[in-house]
Amino acid sequence: MITIKYTLYREPNNNLDAKQQILLNRGINLDIQEKWLNAGRADFISWRLLGEKKMRGLAEELVSAITNGENVLIIVDADNDGFASAAVLANYLYHQYPNWIEDEHLKFVMHKDKQHGFDDVLDRILEIHEETPLSIVIAPDGGSNDVESHKILHEKGIYCATLDHHIVEDKEFHNSYCNVINVEICEYPNKALTGAGVTWKFCECLDEYIKETPEALGIGQFSENFIDIAALGDIADMADLREIEIKALTNVGLSQITNPFFKAMAEKNSYSINNMNGINYYSVAFYVCPYVNGTIRSGTMEEKELVFKSMLEYEANKMVPSSKRGHKGEMVPLWEEAVLVAERVKRRQTKYQNETMELFEDKIIADNLDDHAIIVIKCEQGEVEPGLAGLIANKIMAKYQHPCMVLTHGVDDNGEVVYSGSARNIPNSPIEDLREFVEHSEYSLYSSGHASAFGCSFPDTKIDTFIEDTDALCRREGYKFEPVYKVDYIWGPSTIDSQKILDIAQLDIYGQNIPESYVAVENLPLSQDNVTLMGLQKGHPTIKITVGDVAIIKFKASEEMYNNLISGNKVINLVGKCKMNEWQGKITPQIIVEDWDIREEWIF
Repeated sequence: MITIKYTLYREPNNNLDAKQQILLNRGINLDIQEKWLNAGRADFISWRLLGEKKMRGLAEELVSAITNGENVLIIVDADNDGFASAAVLANYLYHQYPNWIEDEHLKFVMHKDKQHGFDDVLDRILEIHEETPLSIVIAPDGGSNDVESHKILHEKGIYCATLDHHIVEDKEFHNSYCNVINVEICEYPNKALTGAGVTWKFCECLDEYIKETPEALGIGQFSENFIDIAALGDIADMADLREIEIKALTNVGLSQITNPFFKAMAEKNSYSINNMNGINYYSVAFYVCPYVNGTIRSGTMEEKELVFKSMLEYEANKMVPSSKRGHKGEMVPLWEEAVLVAERVKRRQTKYQNETMELFEDKIIADNLDDHAIIVIKCEQGEVEPGLAGLIANKIMAKYQHPCMVLTHGVDDNGEVVYSGSARNIPNSPIEDLREFVEHSEYSLYSSGHASAFGCSFPDTKIDTFIEDTDALCRREGYKFEPVYKVDYIWGPSTIDSQKILDIAQLDIYGQNIPESYVAVENLPLSQDNVTLMGLQKGHPTIKITVGDVAIIKFKASEEMYNNLISGNKVINLVGKCKMNEWQGKITPQIIVEDWDIREEWIF
């Protein structure tokens, strides 16, 4: 019985090379592929479309506060995009007004946990205001919906602003208390722009405002210097790479990485990055962003502050004592210590994450949770760190190919039991906007965030009914939640295309909504002649199936698996990724097996 499922994006066109075919399959039409691939500064959209009046209004208020020696506070949002957004603005202001920064007029507040916006840091902002009066509070990458906090700060005489990209619940009411600059509520056509991108656009506005306004007293045009960190934020928040401007920001930003922490982290992981064809959206998403996010989710406040400061150019090169084993106490640049700390926290997080996954997988099996359309895991306090709920939900979603919610027990102000946490949707889900689906149900208390990754909360009394009604809806609509690989090519044993494998292996085009290529091979007969077991003595058993000059590789194999493959008349269907192997100057095509079906069958 064949259980592996795969389907072509579309029937391949023999006149197209692999890159053209794969981009076409991902929705990048042939007529714009060259423009997309080579997107650059000419493809940046004018900051004015974010709302010229609002942007210039914030520029005027900010420059006035700076030139008058007043205090400004930036809320550092609790994710990689938030760190990048705050760093873009702070670094820009340092280049433009170094003395103002050095006189410590720029303040920061950081969330203790995985929170966003004004609400949870309001008390701390008010404390700072009592100590050193604030003129402006800016929330890059969050805070658009925090109306009560805006109102309280406004009544204290503090000018509030956001540079945001999250969904705005009330588009009119905010304007009384806060200058809400948000890509979701304006004419800006690229809705994929994240907080770091919006903040960088504001720096472009500042460049122009300062140039035109003599009393602004700025000293140059500096927004160009921070495209790298804006690109990092966009990548970390999974901005849609199909958008020309996101591709442009990625191309330009990753070609001029100067931010001390970003540069050091990329160099530290250069081996892995080079194995993903160099610095690109995908390699940065895998080998830079997780270290920042890991620190934010699992680090102490001291560790988080250290990593954030290392992204600030005026802090990054300050000398601090090293905590490296064998070198403790030696003085090193702050960015070097931050890389060490980020790696340490990531290892700690990974260990905890693996332990939590084991616990949750036991729950899924014991309670048959994957029989439901949405896997809902209810946790007691302490079973999962709040900052890791989204990460765990994401891993469960990917493994079981079901939308997933990881919710933790709590009690509301009325003493009622509620479960709150994070939800993640699968790619190509039949429920296209899971956040909206939850929000519009009659069961949730709230759902806030992005369409496929968001926070949510339910009364305990309504969770089971929500699950039952969702199951019933999915049955009625015929929704299926099962792994179906979308592949670019399906080959037989005699039609495997070696050159296309090599071409695909060298692509650096992948990112959000442009997933990595899979290929399928069907009806491949097996025997001792073409199946080899390698690495058994070294403890890394690997199966190699040879088809012409192509090596099909299955890692994490076993001697038992090998014996099964070569016994009888075995045939496989498989799905895998195209790779290139280089050994002693010889390059050979490989397919790394992701999944396969083995069956006994005569093939003639």
